[in-house]
This record gives sequence, C-alpha cells and structure tokens, in this order.
Amino acid sequence: MKNKLFYFVAVLSIVFNSCAVGHKLDNKVSLVVDVSHYADSYQTTSNKYVDKSLGGEYLNAFLTELKSSLRAYNIETVTKNIKNSLTTAIYLLQVNSITFSEKFETESVYTDGETAIPERFDVVSCNFNANLRLYKADKTGREKLLKFYSSSFSKSEELSNNRTLLQMIFGENKDGSKYTYKELDDDVMFDLSRKSARRIAAKTSKIISKNL
Repeated sequence: MKNKLFYFVAVLSIVFNSCAVGHKLDNKVSLVVDVSHYADSYQTTSNKYVDKSLGGEYLNAFLTELKSSLRAYNIETVTKNIKNSLTTAIYLLQVNSITFSEKFETESVYTDGETAIPERFDVVSCNFNANLRLYKADKTGREKLLKFYSSSFSKSEELSNNRTLLQMIFGENKDGSKYTYKELDDDVMFDLSRKSARRIAAKTSKIISKNL
C-alpha cells in the first residue's frame, strides 16, 4: 500500500512539474504583451486580503514577473505594435482578463471534549485567475490565433489539529483538541500573481516552440 501511495504521489509531482517547466527556444523570438483589452474583476465574500485599490499594482507585479520569466525561455518582450511593418514574424500575448477572488468557509471545531459549544473559524482562501490568447503575426501583420489558455493559483488559510513539533516534544495535544490557525501573508495576491505569471511563461514557451 505504501509503495502504491508513493508511486501515486510521484506521478502527480511529475505531472504538476511538467506543467510548470517550459521550453527554452534555440533562437530568440519577439513577443508583444498586450493589455489593451484587459479587464479585471473581483469575486469576494471576504475582504481580508484582496484590495481593489491595488488592482493596478497586482497587474504590474504580474506583468513584471511574466516578462522576466519569458526571457528565461529566450522570448524577448517588445513594445512594437504588430500592425506596423515587420521584418520577421512576431507573437502577441493578449491578456484578456484577471479575476481576483476571496471567499471564506466557516468551520466549527470542538476544542474541549466537555463543552457542547464549538469554536468557529472563518477560513479564507484566495485565488488569482488569468485568461489569455496567444497569436502569431506574419510579416504583413496578419494574426493567427494559436491558443486560448488560462492560469489559476489558490492559497488558503490553515486550520489544523495536527501536533506541532513543540507539542510532540512536550507531549501535548495527544487528543487533537488544540487547533492552530495560520493566516496568509498580507501580500498573498502579489505572490499568486507572480506564480501565475511564471506558469503562463512556461506554457507560452511550449506553444511557441511548436509554432515557430
């Protein structure tokens, strides 16, 4: 049983990592990141981490990480409009939308075996989801849609009665009655935006490598 579990976890790890690892191109290509059609949206039932007033900063963090990650795959981001006269083919990555989400689920736990009143925790989770289109333009500026794709990353607060290292050392919480509640970092949405950008860069490099 343990061997089967180890094999299953190993397979999942390989699949996940393959989605995050891109393809470095042999020759440098140029790509325009277009946000002219960009729209953001917010789906929040909680307002602990997502700050609508920081929408522009979230986008800038995403774009900065995206361009930096693309360079690692030999993809140079340029500002030249693809409608202009071109000497070589160029790619256009259109950022259509980004959705910032925050929600919570109320969990009730009994921290004392003698009480009938549970303690309630609002456990918050955050999500960053980006939708994009990748085009290839020839020397005349004529565009061909290569792929529509998205990237989504989530992170949640943690509520657990698992024994901590200190509890194990001092022989505490053997009955699992004590819970630990771990909040997210205040800048979690910036972290999710950068992670999403790195995954998009990897995916973009794979698509371009098949459409040179």
